[in-house]
Formats: sequence, C-alpha cells, structure tokens
Amino acid sequence: MKFCSGKKAMQRIKTALLSFIMICCFGMHFQCSNPNPVSPQLIENRTIQHRNDINQDQVWSADSIHIISNPIAIHHAILKIEPGTIVKFERDAALSIMDSAGLLADGSAKAISFTSDIKEKGSWKYIYFSREAFHDSCRLIECNLEYGGGDSIRSGIIFCDGASPIIKSCTISKSGICGVVLFGDCSGCQFDSNLVANCDFVPIQTYPINVPLLSGNSYQDNGLNQIRIIDRLIDFDVVWKNLSLPYRVADGLEIRGGKLVLEAGVELIFEDLEGVAVQEQGILEANGTATHRVIFTGSAGETWRGIHFAETADFLSSRLVHCVVEKGGQDAEHPANIIVEGGLPEILNCIIQFSVGYGIYGLGSLTSNSFSNNIITRNTLAPISVPTNSVPAISEGDYLGNGMDVIEVRGGTAEGLITQNGYWQNLKIPYLVKNVIDINSCTITVAPGVKIEMAEHASIIVRNGGGLIANGAFAPIEIVGAQSLHGTWDSIYFSPTASAANCQLVNCYIRFGGGDANKLGMIYCDNVSPTIKNCFIEYSQTWGIYLNGNV
Repeated sequence: MKFCSGKKAMQRIKTALLSFIMICCFGMHFQCSNPNPVSPQLIENRTIQHRNDINQDQVWSADSIHIISNPIAIHHAILKIEPGTIVKFERDAALSIMDSAGLLADGSAKAISFTSDIKEKGSWKYIYFSREAFHDSCRLIECNLEYGGGDSIRSGIIFCDGASPIIKSCTISKSGICGVVLFGDCSGCQFDSNLVANCDFVPIQTYPINVPLLSGNSYQDNGLNQIRIIDRLIDFDVVWKNLSLPYRVADGLEIRGGKLVLEAGVELIFEDLEGVAVQEQGILEANGTATHRVIFTGSAGETWRGIHFAETADFLSSRLVHCVVEKGGQDAEHPANIIVEGGLPEILNCIIQFSVGYGIYGLGSLTSNSFSNNIITRNTLAPISVPTNSVPAISEGDYLGNGMDVIEVRGGTAEGLITQNGYWQNLKIPYLVKNVIDINSCTITVAPGVKIEMAEHASIIVRNGGGLIANGAFAPIEIVGAQSLHGTWDSIYFSPTASAANCQLVNCYIRFGGGDANKLGMIYCDNVSPTIKNCFIEYSQTWGIYLNGNV
C-alpha cells in the first residue's frame, strides 16, 4: 500500500514537471516569434506633445514623433531637430523663432518632415523667423514642409520677417495660401535648390529687395505660378532675372533713386490699378531681345495704370528695348500704357498695345533719347498724345490699328506754346491738332506728305520772329479740318511780327477752316507777306485768304 502510494506520488510529480516544461516551451516559442514585443506604454513614449514655449536649448530626436499642439515660440534658446525626425502640427499650430533664438533642422543625412495628420492644405499655420532671431542658427536643410499656410496674416508655410535663415534643398508644398513669405529685407537669406509646389495661391510672396534670392529654385503646380511682389519702394539697385514664371506686382513699383534692371524674358503682371512710377533719378532698364521680350501687362480681366516716368527720372539711363507694354492706361488724368514727363527714355523695338487710353502720353517738353521702330497698336484712343513742342521727339514707327490712328497734338494756353525749332516728320498717319498752336521765336518745319487735321476751333499762330515752313513740293502737305465741314477750324494767323522768310505754304491743301469770326479766312496775313504757292485753298466758312494791312 505504501509502495502504491509512493508510486502515485511520483506519477503526480512527473505530470506536474511535464506541464511546467510544456509551459516553458510555449513561452520560449512565443518569445522567439515576437522578438520585439511592443507594449502600450512604449508606444505612448514614442509620441511627444509640445504645448509650451521653449526657453532653453532642446534636441528633438528621431526616435520619437514630435507633436506641436498649438502655437509655440522659442525664446533665448536653440531647438535642434535631428535628421529623420518627424514633426507634426495639430490644427492651427505654429512654431515661432523669436528673440535670440534659433532652429537647426539639417536633414542632409535623412530628411526631416514638418507635416500634419490632418491632410488638408492650411491645417497648421507656419514656421516664423523673426528679425530678432539668431540668423546663424536658423537653418532648414533637406526638409519636407507640407499642409501649413493656414494663417491669413503670416500667410506662408515659412514666414521670414526681416530674417535671414538658410533654406536649402527643401520641398515646401500643399500650403493653404503661400509657400514662402519674405517680408521686409531678407536679402541675407540663403534660399537655394528648393521646390515650392501645389500651394493654393502663390509659391513666393516677397518684397522687391529679396527677388535676387529666388533663382536656382523650382516652382510647380501652384494656384498662381507667379512670384508676388508686395511693397512698392525700390531705392536700391537690383536685377530681376527670368525665373520662367511671372512676377505679380500687388502694390505697384516706385523706383526712387534706385535702379531696376529687368533681364530678357521677364514678365511683370500688375494687379488692378497698380503701376510703375520712376522718379527722383530712378532708373528703369528693361533689356528684352527679339525672341525674349520683357512684358508689362495686367492680370486677367484687370487693367493697370501704366509706366510713368516723372520729370525727375533719369531719362538718359532708362530704357525699354524689345518690350511689350499692354493693357494699361487706368489713370484718370493721364490714361496711357506709358506716361513720359519732361523727357523720353530710350524706347526701341517695343510693342505698346491694348491701352484703355493712349499708347504713350507725353507731358512737358520732351526730348528724344532714342525713340524708333515701335509698334503702337490696338489702343482705345490714339497711339501717341503729346504737347505741341514735343512733336519733334517722335520718329517713324507702326502706329496703325488704334481707336484713332492719329498723333494727338495738344495745344492751348499751357501746352500750345512752341519756343524751339522743330521738325514734324511724316509718320504715315495724320497729326490731330487740338486747340491753339503758338509758334513763338522759332520755326516749325513740316515734312512733305504730312497731313495735319485741325480739331474744332483749332488754329496756328506765328509771331515774334517765328516761322512755319510747309513745303510740299515733293509730296503735298494737307492742313484740313478733322471734320469735312466748312469752318471746322479757325485759321493760320501770320502776325505782323512773324518772319516772312520763314513763313511758307507750298503745294499744300488747306481746307474746311475759316471758323474765326474775328480773323476771317483760313489764312490771315496781318501786315506780313508769307510765301503761298501752288496751294489748294478751299471750303472755308469765310474767305480763303485774308490780307490785312501792308502785305
């Protein structure tokens, strides 16, 4: 009995031992098939939330995913982000590098990602570099930044406020507004080899001074694939290169004491009612070629003011060569694509078209630097409008296809006085004279073949040793009414003080004048004897020629 009991005890021990061995083997098998078991606690440790401002140096390592939950700022500290790190922004979160702070994110070894679990453009706001940041400690290299740009004020995924970070070899994409904003003077920034793509508005929004930074980058598939220029002042020398996408001018350009050079192929698109003002010895130099013109135009469906060279501009150094200037003229006072005041810059081989007013509008006494071989067409009014004393500055070109194919010559008290000798060339279209031309102490010579149309009550006065030579011996000269009606215009008045030797009408057609009730006749000779020879003088409202006094 005892033996049997001992035998049963041994059996129980063997059974227990076998069960223990089986449990151990099962455990070892489970451990071998799961060499890296992940506990819920370990998963939680891999995600780090950042909710508070950073006031001392930190390093964010790649073994954790870093979540920025709300707008946070770095003050008096450096945040270093290691290669391969993933930084995620929750909705409306942002990171600002403020006073005496820096952000070092160099993903050269393995790209660093700034992204969001919310795969929507503009889900988070921005990375903001302030002007008080440590610029030497602000670097984004080999980083991917996406889904930001959700702030209407700081409207880029990256917003530089007078700061100069290094932004190199980054992909900046899927912004709700802009990719990068360079606000203020960020000219110390290094912005190179970046791709800015798929942003809802523009890839870059910048001040004019920062434009030279933008070459050597790529811009693709943005809402407007254009570089948007904000702020207007250019009081420094700068060259804008052809980036193969247009510059969009939001606030106009004011070149004051500085020099803007536009290289061949550059296109400027102006938003509604904006324009270019060149003044205070400012210089605009647009150097197009026959195959790569410089283009000045308006944005879709909008018109802009035009290019205005003020009297104080540096005309001798300014030039528009092989340019297209179009869709301007939205200026109530001087509606034209190009407004020149007191001088003409070099304008060669340009196409000036689609103005809501004139192609070119001149003010003051214009002298020609070099103005030739231009095509001025498809403008609502005339191709050119100038004061009387500026007519000699205009040379031959193609001026057809406008609302009025005439050179508008503005006379009157302010703009009708001519005090310097001048030559009116045959431009293949008529001159339209408005109001009174007063030739005083100088001689105007009219080229053969010229046609002068006289508007209602227009007239020509010659006095104080002045002269008018219109010799159509080689091709008839016409001085006629703008309308084929008797008395449309008044008269050619040779005063007693005119120079008889320099007053000549030869082989001219003079018609539809005589509308002045005080100076009767289309030609009124007042105690002076001009040469009038081989002319057709007809359709006057009064006399053809009126001789007064000792003639």
